[in-house]
Amino acid sequence: MNTKRKNARGITLIALVITIIVLLILVGITINALSGENGILKRATQAKSKTGRANALEQINLAIITARTEGLGQVDKTVLRDEITKAGMTVKTDGDDLPWEVVSDKYLFRINEDYTVEEISGIGLSKKELKLFNGQSETITATLTEGVTGTITWESADKNVATVENGKITAVGTTGSTTITAKVEGTEYEATCKVSIVQKVTSITAKNVTVGKNQTAKIEVITTPTGLVEDLTYTSDTPSIATVAEDGTVTGVATGSATITIKGKVSTNVSTTCIVTVTKSRTSVTAEQIAANPEKYYGQVAQNYTQGDLTYKIFYVDKENKFGDGANTIYLKADYKTGTTLSSYINYTPTGSDLETYKKMNPTWAAQRGSNTSNWNNNEHAAAWLCSPSQWTTYVDSSKANYAIGGPSVEMYVESYNQVSHNQEGNNTLGATYRDTSAPGYIYTLNGKQSNISNSDYSTGTDSLDYKGYNSMYAGQNGTKSGDWWLASPSSHTSSRVCYVFGYDATLNNNYFSNTLGAGPLVSLKSGIQVEIEE
Repeated sequence: MNTKRKNARGITLIALVITIIVLLILVGITINALSGENGILKRATQAKSKTGRANALEQINLAIITARTEGLGQVDKTVLRDEITKAGMTVKTDGDDLPWEVVSDKYLFRINEDYTVEEISGIGLSKKELKLFNGQSETITATLTEGVTGTITWESADKNVATVENGKITAVGTTGSTTITAKVEGTEYEATCKVSIVQKVTSITAKNVTVGKNQTAKIEVITTPTGLVEDLTYTSDTPSIATVAEDGTVTGVATGSATITIKGKVSTNVSTTCIVTVTKSRTSVTAEQIAANPEKYYGQVAQNYTQGDLTYKIFYVDKENKFGDGANTIYLKADYKTGTTLSSYINYTPTGSDLETYKKMNPTWAAQRGSNTSNWNNNEHAAAWLCSPSQWTTYVDSSKANYAIGGPSVEMYVESYNQVSHNQEGNNTLGATYRDTSAPGYIYTLNGKQSNISNSDYSTGTDSLDYKGYNSMYAGQNGTKSGDWWLASPSSHTSSRVCYVFGYDATLNNNYFSNTLGAGPLVSLKSGIQVEIEE
């Protein structure tokens, strides 16, 4: 019996102890739920804080509205200051000039010049981002906004990455990042600094860079190890050619090349170099711009047109639609191309759009000869082949060009030449005049007169053209007197001659179509197409 009673008392005592333990656990949970880091009380305080911040912001905006109403559309600053004071806030800024600083309990606000309102943080840090090696320490400072007081506390979001004590941050991890937060005790003011663990570089490689003048490009760098590594330094050996920013962005200053040296900021013994080549910068020009300043643009290389692997230059802008492709049509002429003989085409007869193009390019001839191809001479047939788009499709970029032909007509040639100044043997004026003979076609004039040399009807005279000017566009090839090339017009000398540019002595002349000369294809650009040039 006694044994049973003793056992019963023992069980009761154990139950009591267990009950007390359970109650203590529940109390602990309740306290933590109320006052813990994410507890109800703290969340309530935060909610109240947010509500207080929002209310203060609303009161300031209402004060602005009232002041604007009182000022009949203009903000009355006296009313504004009074309304802010009535709301229990203080304007810290003396005078009427905005911005104003407004303090409300624990919060600071700024009224900007456009009467927008923003909150000002009560605390700032000397650095917002920090990169540290494992074991490295650095101290940052916290500064309180004027009028803000209180004790500053420090906290690390991940103490396995970095720790902090009174602003001294120490990297304890080997990888990763964390956030260091400084708070003003008793307020909602806080500021943060991102801390990243970086590695020392053991090797650096970089690709060479090509950049236009006044343009920028970023150097592509690869390091070992990859990922978060120490900062790199960049140095240009020729800043007059190319400069380089701290992040490896290069800027072209002048054409040429510069060497960029890249080093680890700490591991200065680890380095590499890359070459920055600065080219002329590209710009787009319209037909109107070219027509307004032909001396600047004629002869400039069209960087955005290379069909047939040729280099094209701005040759002419038809402001008045003289050649039938529309006002302000841009024409590009290609560089010299060898190996063109016309004797195979003395029986060639164009039709349709080919015939129309021939007539458009030679309007004076067309006005006399019309479309009666049965009366044509061999020189007209041969010139027509040069002027037929169907024969020159290789040089057509259909997205940009209406068509291409084998070269400019003599009429377009003299129109282009006479629009710009030349210094070779004086600033001569060229002409192309139709003559109706047994071989209808063109003769040349120089300064309004036929020249007084042999075959004077057909040549402008020795060295009458500026073969060096405007990228050698009007005579010769590549800045020399070598190279003859056809013009898409018949000569009136004989039925076996076609107009051409005589490169050797830089004149306009005529030649037998059985001779092999060069060709400089001419491209008619579509309306609205701009030409890219280098400057």
